[in-house]
Amino acid sequence: MTEASDTLFHVVLYRLSEQTSDAQLDRVERAFRDLPGTVEGVGQVWTGRNGSSSRFAAAWGFGVVMTLSDAEARDRFLVHEAHRAISEEAADGFYDDVAVFDLEIRRGGDNPMADRRKLLVSLFNPEEVRAAVAGGADIIDCEDATAKVGMFKPRTIGDIAFAVSQNDPQRRLRISANIGFDLRLYQNGPSGRAVARSLEEVQAKAAQEALGIAAAMDTGEGRPNIVKCGIDGLPRDWITPVVEAVKSALSQSSRFQNHQVICGILETHRPAWEARRGDATVIKNLIAVGQFHFDPEGTIDIRDHLTPEQAEALMRGVTDNLRATLVEPYDPERLDLPADAKERLRMMVDLIRAGGADGVMIDTPVPAKMANISLVRLADNPGDPERLADTGTKIGVFDVSTLRWFSEYCAYRFMETWLAGSINAEHAAALSKIEHVDVVLNRGSSSEALQKLYPALDSEGAFEDMADARFSRRIRASNVAAMAATLVPRQQGG
Repeated sequence: MTEASDTLFHVVLYRLSEQTSDAQLDRVERAFRDLPGTVEGVGQVWTGRNGSSSRFAAAWGFGVVMTLSDAEARDRFLVHEAHRAISEEAADGFYDDVAVFDLEIRRGGDNPMADRRKLLVSLFNPEEVRAAVAGGADIIDCEDATAKVGMFKPRTIGDIAFAVSQNDPQRRLRISANIGFDLRLYQNGPSGRAVARSLEEVQAKAAQEALGIAAAMDTGEGRPNIVKCGIDGLPRDWITPVVEAVKSALSQSSRFQNHQVICGILETHRPAWEARRGDATVIKNLIAVGQFHFDPEGTIDIRDHLTPEQAEALMRGVTDNLRATLVEPYDPERLDLPADAKERLRMMVDLIRAGGADGVMIDTPVPAKMANISLVRLADNPGDPERLADTGTKIGVFDVSTLRWFSEYCAYRFMETWLAGSINAEHAAALSKIEHVDVVLNRGSSSEALQKLYPALDSEGAFEDMADARFSRRIRASNVAAMAATLVPRQQGG
């Protein structure tokens, strides 16, 4: 197959009658082969005589295999006048018996029948699974409700996985989880760079955590799930061996060898971050989601951004220090990475590919998200100093042409392209036109504030003290559906 959009195989087998003529066989065969372009949703069609040497295949003399975009396309085909014409021709002594078999191809893993750019929706708990599935999510991601990247509660991952199993009996969805953008193996230094430990320790812990998360996602169904591995902050010469350790641990396991490894790298718009990092709302939100560390020499006083009760609860049993420093996005120059974005991305893809990963994901770090910095730049003018400092103005990191280049380079290196970073419907529509984008990740636009989800409760003041923050939103099926609708199938011009 040349097209990667078909998801259903429609198979027809004929036991030919003794009176079937070559001319009639040619007419039936030609009618089937003329279906593409005649019936909407029919992809490719193959026809031919039975070439099997199996004794069980001897009775079936002629067969047809066609691909259809989905079950609705199959249903349209069955009532189409072209199908009726074939049935009428075949009813005239063409066969003694006929068998029909429809095989729906599971999306994901190594299956080439991916029907469109896939939508990954990040969930905080199993209760959100139903809405995500109903809305048309392709991949269910497990995420930490406090916005710390990576989900490290095996019970929660397992609960989400079993909820997916209950809501997806056809097993077409995959589950993903992060071993963390800091892998939980390092401590962030003042520059955002990971504090060095031995390479062997990092490899071992990364492999162990990958196996642990794969086990947490496992419900015994053999789903080809996904382990996302963050490499942000690693020394350049460590990236390949760490990725290799993760991939090898999974591929050498009989239970998880069908799992994908997707490596995540973080990019931000540094001038915008520098202009917005001192904003009081940004600081407050970052403290709320744990993106800081206590620091006696820090420039932030916790009491300026939290109530006395919140500050006391935060410090209880940890420290008496009231000062803090924000977790900073990494600085490429301090990590000895190229300053030029394309050179840097090319290098990262090559290093990740050398480790055997299946794909590369670009995301924005949590501080950038809180400062209203997204991955995709559409009509922004990042050179305007006033817009740089305005947290109400969304600033994008990369324009669409750069992301197109990145996806093409990933495809050239036989890697999937995953894109994340506060992607909304407008961004997704632009990304859907890039041929080699494989997965778009989302939570914000797939969710809704509690106030809007439950207006009757809101009118009673139930959410009066609750901000429309990331951790006070829930997945909404209609929002998921709207995002999925923008990721149009490739054969429809995406």
